[in-house]
Amino acid sequence: MNQKIEYCHTSKGVSLAYTKTGTGLPLVKVANWLSHIDYDWDSPVWGPWLKSLSDNFTLFRYDERGCGLSERNVDDMSFEAWVNDLETVVDATGLERFALLGISQGGPIAIAYAQRYPEKVSHLILYGTYVRGTQHQDLPPEKLEEMKTLLQLIKIGWGQNNPAFRQVFTTLFLPEGTPEQIGWFNELQRISTSPENAMRIVSGFDQIDVRNIAASLDVPTLVLHARGDARIPYREGKITAQHIRGAQFITLESNNHILLGTEPAWQQFLDEVHEFVGIENKVQIPKSPPAGESSFKSAQVNIDLESKVVERTQNLNKAAFQMKHQYQKLQYAYEELTKSQTKLVQTEKMEGLNTLVSGVAHEINNPTNFLQG
Repeated sequence: MNQKIEYCHTSKGVSLAYTKTGTGLPLVKVANWLSHIDYDWDSPVWGPWLKSLSDNFTLFRYDERGCGLSERNVDDMSFEAWVNDLETVVDATGLERFALLGISQGGPIAIAYAQRYPEKVSHLILYGTYVRGTQHQDLPPEKLEEMKTLLQLIKIGWGQNNPAFRQVFTTLFLPEGTPEQIGWFNELQRISTSPENAMRIVSGFDQIDVRNIAASLDVPTLVLHARGDARIPYREGKITAQHIRGAQFITLESNNHILLGTEPAWQQFLDEVHEFVGIENKVQIPKSPPAGESSFKSAQVNIDLESKVVERTQNLNKAAFQMKHQYQKLQYAYEELTKSQTKLVQTEKMEGLNTLVSGVAHEINNPTNFLQG
């Protein structure tokens, strides 16, 4: 599956890169921070998202202003500008009705768009998102200080080749990522935008407040959130669902802000989304029996068998995921034991050397014994 990158321009001339992949129900993914539509496509982090969604949808996505392949040098980095960017991309695609996916800070932008154009949005899907930025969450002073520290880290280390500073953000997004995924995400931060733009974008996120807009929304909405999300707290996902009339809320058992393609929560996410928009499962029981009693029974047996295979596969994937993380824990414990053993051996050697030196010194200080020796 290949993607073709195209460009469109806002009314003020800002260039936006967008792309289209897959076939099926149109799905527009709102741009979220840390995107690069070319670099993301083959990544170990976003790759499973993009390819799985493209299997069942005609997926449209774009880089937000200041990021990826879209124009980097922009004056306006406001919430209204982000909503206008989405309007521009939708107009460029010619879509009249579609499902809308908002992830992380893309959620508030999706909410604002759906409230303005309810006739265009058939389904609103929100994952790992919020309706109020940190400046509107009544956080304790120490949490606000933490936010300031993160901004300072962006200023100091975002563009450096050494990923030490960016590793802090990667840990928040992918606490259970593999070394390959962590390395890729560290690099994504560096190439996706400049330190200056990163600071402006994150500062803008903190100011977002769409609670009143969400309360007036009249679009079928599904809200999903990982219970252990360290980037956007789980409570913010529940608050988002509470503000939207009739919204469904689904808890996903994961600690990752970006779900990984190898974890059970990712398959649950896909299943919930497919059911919500009305995409039929691959294994379906016929609504009416085929001609002939025996042929119906045969079809039923095949369906039951396929269902068991799917269930068994999901269980095996879950077990493999758990075993992988257990192995990583054991490997870490082994490395720590090895380090401790090395230090212990060095300590014992030093103690032995000290004993030898003390003995020699004693003999030297006792000339008679030293000469006899």
